[in-house]
Parts: sequence; C-alpha cells; structure tokens
Amino acid sequence: MADNVVAFLLQNLSQLLEDELKLLFGIEDKINSPCNELKFIAIFFKSFEGKMWPTKLRMWLTPTLPMSPTTKPETHQANYSTSKNDSWCFTKTRRNMASEKEDIDFSEELMVVSWLFMALSSKHPHLFNHIRTFVNAKVKWVRDPYLDTAVLKEKDLKQTISLKNQIISSPSKSLPIYTASQLKASLNLPTTTTKFIDKYHCVFTQFQPGPGLPPVVKLTPQAFSLHNEEMAVHDSPTNREDTVQRLARLLMLAGMTKLPLYVIEKLKWDLGLPHDYVMTLLADYPDYFNVCVVEDPSSGKELLALEVVSWRKGLSVSELEKRAMSLGYSGDKRRHDIAFPIFLPKGFDLEKRVKTWVENWQKLPYVSPYEDAFHLDSNSDQAEKWTVAILHELLSLLVSKKTERENLLCFGDCLGLALRFKKALVHHPGIFYISNKIRTQTVVLREAYRKDFLVKKHPLVGIRYWYINLMSKT
Repeated sequence: MADNVVAFLLQNLSQLLEDELKLLFGIEDKINSPCNELKFIAIFFKSFEGKMWPTKLRMWLTPTLPMSPTTKPETHQANYSTSKNDSWCFTKTRRNMASEKEDIDFSEELMVVSWLFMALSSKHPHLFNHIRTFVNAKVKWVRDPYLDTAVLKEKDLKQTISLKNQIISSPSKSLPIYTASQLKASLNLPTTTTKFIDKYHCVFTQFQPGPGLPPVVKLTPQAFSLHNEEMAVHDSPTNREDTVQRLARLLMLAGMTKLPLYVIEKLKWDLGLPHDYVMTLLADYPDYFNVCVVEDPSSGKELLALEVVSWRKGLSVSELEKRAMSLGYSGDKRRHDIAFPIFLPKGFDLEKRVKTWVENWQKLPYVSPYEDAFHLDSNSDQAEKWTVAILHELLSLLVSKKTERENLLCFGDCLGLALRFKKALVHHPGIFYISNKIRTQTVVLREAYRKDFLVKKHPLVGIRYWYINLMSKT
C-alpha cells in the first residue's frame, strides 16, 4: 500500500512540475526551486518504504474524483460556479475516527507532510488554484453616462472617414453619386448615401461637373486639409513603428503567431491602421509579417492570414507587466503582485460575497496574455484571469481603448475562447464597460478613461476628434 501511495503521489507531483515549467520563463533558478522541493519530498516519502501507513494518512492522501461544473444559461449573471479540474487535489475525508487505532504514532510525520505541501502551494500557488469558488450572484449592469458619451460622440465617425477614404482613393478625388450609393451596405451607413452626404455637408459636397453629367461628391477644403494631417500621422516614422509593433503583439496574443485577415479587417479601425495598410505598411516590413494561408476549422476552406515571421520576445510584455516593472518588480514578484485596475461607477456596489471572490481572484498569479495557457482548466479561476489578461491587453493595443463586442468575440472565436470572453466581460464590470449606444454594443477599457476622455490620447485619436468637430458644424 505504501509503495502505491508513494508512486501515485510522485506521479502527480511530476505533473504539477510540468505545469509549473509551462508557466515559467525558463530562468534556471526558477526551475531549480520546485525541482529541489520535489526531490526533498521524494526522499522524505522514500524513507517510509516498508513501513505501515496509518489509515488517517492514507485517507488524507486519497485523490478526489473531478466534479462536473454546473452550467447555466448565459445571461447577464456572474455564474461563479464550483468545479474542479481534471488534476488532483488533497481532501481530508470525514470518517468515524473512533475505529482507527494505530500501533505507531505518525502524528509528527503527518505534520511534516502537511507542512511540505503548504510550503509548496504558498511558493507556487497557481499549481493549486484550479478550484473555482462558488459565488452565485447577479452582477447588475449599471449605466456609465461618461463612457456612454465617449462612445456616442463618435457616432457616424467611422462611416464618415470610410466614405472619405473611398473618395480619396479615386484618381479624380471624387465619386459619382450613383457609385457612392452602392457603398451603403459595405460602409454600414445608417441611411441612404445621399442623405448621409447632406447631413455632413461640412465634410462632403456635391457638384455637377458639366451639363448632362451625373452629380459627384468630393471633400470640402476643410475635410481635405484634415485628411492631409491624418496622412502625415500615418506616415510618420514614430507612428509606423508603433503601429507595426501593436499589430505584431496582436498576432502574438495567447501564444499565437497568425490571424485570418478578416479578423484584422474587423479591428483595422480600432488599431488605427491606414486604409490601404497591406500595401502601404505591411509591404515595408517583411521582417515582421508574412501573408500565409490557414484552414477554417468550421468550413475547411482556405483563408488568407497574417503571421509574424518570428517571435519577438521584447514585444511579448503586457501593459500591466510594463507598469509593474516601472514600480521595480521583477520575476516571480511581478507575476504575483499584478492586479487589474478596477473602476466602478457611482451607485455600483458588488455584493459582499462577489466582492470577496474578486479580491481573492485578484491575488492569483498573473499569467501573461502572450503565454500559451490553454493547458489550464477552462473552468478554473486561474484560466479566467488569463482570459481577462488577453481582453485587457487587446483593448490596450487599440488607439481608442474600445471596440465593438462583436469584434472581440470574432477574435476570441479564432482562439477558441469566445465563450470565455463572453463570461469574462460580464463577470468583471469594474474592468470592462459594455455600452449599448449607436446601434451596437461597445466594450470600453475603464482604466483608459477619466470621465469621457482618454487618459493617454494617440495622435490619430486627436485627428479623429477634429473630424468630429467638423461633422458637428451646421
């Protein structure tokens, strides 16, 4: 019996070590620490070979069977359900201890065993944090008027600049009204093209080039001047390098290296990519990017994709990790001391048990969004912290720190994380805000805003604000 228990214990400790190595950066002293601890534990248990193991100790070391998580319909309710992953855990079973009379007193050895695993779990807590604590409470959606304003003031902005780009792309810098009308669906215009042009008459102007010729639309002088300023931002070396690095980091999220081009197209506006970024940007950085073909797992069709030529370790540092390094944290201390900034609006208060869960969840080790942590149990708190880290980093890469919810789910679908994304956005209203303005749902990174203004404004956002000002003129 003793041999079987020792073999089982060492086998599972080896699995724990493998999980640990997947999360470590490969630094030698980080690897030696858990290895030495496991060797010490192995020597300790080996000293018990041939001895009689007490029933108390055998029951304490008995692994429990995994419990299936309770699933509920997906609603605006934080379903923090109790579940355990397929790894092992220790439990102390309640039995009638009156019948357990041992000839040898192993109480001292049992205390040593307990101390060993308490020490290991305290130094490497992410190995033992696979249990999801049970909190079944509604997290209500509370409107944030400031962030709603931040979303609402960009109404029709994307459509306006998209139509502007179509006009500028024409050799004559103008488009026949009939041709422009065919763009209504592709540009997602809220009304007919003619009405849209008339509404923003300070941006667009109609004229008839000659008798009997169809009317055309072109930019007003003010809009054309703003376009030149916008191009100057896109063409500046500093902005080009920043854009290329942010795009590369997007491709590297979750340890991936490629994404279908249709996903990048969905995020093009929020990333601040030029209208013709494939020709004017990607073609100039062959050492960064390569266009390849991937297979759509659902349809089996081949899709064009963009991949990073090689993994760039210097870019695989998240915004939260950079912030921690600026405070002097490094290594394990950085990983364990990172918590997500939480900003709750006035009138919003979490239930006490939910608040306690969030506080404990924040203390879990931070797993970088650039690491491949798919080995973590999808129902564990640790996996949810990794999912939130990916969402947080993705929004941090965007120039306005917000995007449509559908864009996030499209990205998550490519990673196989769409369902996790949905849950994380609902579970953490202090990190993410979902606005229902302008005919869609927009996810906003709360920490990036003070009231309705960005804390750190990208130069391209400044140009967009000038477009908003021009659109609002009557």
